[in-house]
Amino acid sequence: MCADLSIPFPKISLSKPSTPTGWLAKRKGGAGGTHIKPASQSRNTGGEVYYQRKVSGTPIAAFFLADGERAAILGFSAQWSSPTPRQPYRYGGAVRPAPLAPRTADSLSAAVHRIATAMSLVGLNSADFLVDGERFWLLEINPRPGATLDIFETTDESLFAQHMAACAGKLVTASRHPSGAKAAEIVCAEDDIPSLPVLDWPDWTTDRPLPGSTIKAGEPVCTVHACSLVAAGARALAEKRRETVLSWTRASNL
Repeated sequence: MCADLSIPFPKISLSKPSTPTGWLAKRKGGAGGTHIKPASQSRNTGGEVYYQRKVSGTPIAAFFLADGERAAILGFSAQWSSPTPRQPYRYGGAVRPAPLAPRTADSLSAAVHRIATAMSLVGLNSADFLVDGERFWLLEINPRPGATLDIFETTDESLFAQHMAACAGKLVTASRHPSGAKAAEIVCAEDDIPSLPVLDWPDWTTDRPLPGSTIKAGEPVCTVHACSLVAAGARALAEKRRETVLSWTRASNL
């Protein structure tokens, strides 16, 4: 379908390439990047894994609404990983707006419109790309509200209301790109936390665990959020807040 629509994409294989160097293995239905590994490390033979040729570029996601016939771009976000030795592509966070040249943004938007129409997508969706200058590759379509939902929410009409309306065929006619910048980053435990103490969580945290929760090393502790005038400032503040939460977990293990 991508080839028919003239949308660039990495090569895909449903069987392990005979020469796996330069290929990635991804679990079907996987999320958060924790399932992605070099193809050379994949031993799956049950059809639960597919293989994708590795390409270079900046991870960019298009967040959009669709009504089965049309698509409305709500914005673009840049994403980053939080790698571990066993999970080199683990999702770390995202910030909007993404640093895209106008021509590149137009090219990504055109690709989203074509694929959304061809697949009759409805509601909130996201499309993941790798962008290298004016070149790009479509990695995947997420036919659901994605991980960047929070950073595109505003005080205007709720995204969920727009999602429901689009599912019913009522699509916003104009693209809505929120002003300012917003970032969200997942905080993962550095070490095992046998019992999380009572914490006075600030309002810039969400997905908070209950006191007494047991959290293993590498598992999510919470999500931190940050706003700024520009994307770089929002991401820097989110990373600072991530370190603040980690300092609390270190203290709890003393």
